Amino acid sequence: MVAESHLNVVVQQPYPTLPTKVYGAIARLPTACLRTSQYPLLHYTNSAQISGPVVLQFVRCSPFAMVVTEDLGGVSHPETGTKYHISVGVNIWMPNCTVTTIRRGPTEDGRLVAQLELGIMAGPATVTMAGQCRPLSSIMHRKSSSSSSRTYDLLDGRSLKWKLHSDAWRAYINSQEIASFDPTPPRKLILLPTAHRFTDHIIVCLVILMREHLTPKTGLVGDASQLFNYSPYFHTGDD
Repeated sequence: MVAESHLNVVVQQPYPTLPTKVYGAIARLPTACLRTSQYPLLHYTNSAQISGPVVLQFVRCSPFAMVVTEDLGGVSHPETGTKYHISVGVNIWMPNCTVTTIRRGPTEDGRLVAQLELGIMAGPATVTMAGQCRPLSSIMHRKSSSSSSRTYDLLDGRSLKWKLHSDAWRAYINSQEIASFDPTPPRKLILLPTAHRFTDHIIVCLVILMREHLTPKTGLVGDASQLFNYSPYFHTGDD
């Protein structure tokens, strides 16, 4: 378990000066397809002990990062409250393409969960988890460009299905709702007890879906929307 003793610093200083090692890490940030087999896919090991919904919030902790923490009604629990650290850098060879890194715990030193390479680039959008780099189009599907549903391959024979409504995005496995997310600020995620073993995947999905959600649509920018390598990932499938 990653030590989480720095949460107070993160929460109390929403725009701290980044330490030198963070800037160095951003400068050295690899593309998402580098092997990461030393970082096995993680999940909650104590999910069986969770009996009710858990609310997670997304809190910006620097110009380049945010943390995912439990929303406990204003009560801070530094040792247990922070679940993920999400940071963004760029592909040095193509700065228009961002590399988003998701780690466990409150800092950039936590165990690596995933790296996502999304943006304007000739190559495809990619997702790297558990040491394997895959094109986004091989794990995230939609029936058409206007579909309000997304299907995410959990890579174990099961799928996580998202239904994207204007007021909430709801996640299902085998038709059972396991989580919901409000895409409008302050953007909170509600996990039901059955969701916790899939939390890594849920967080990865939300990063992808929010990137898509906040990208200008064809109606505003015309064909320029196709410049983003995550825009054409849809394939025929269940809606």
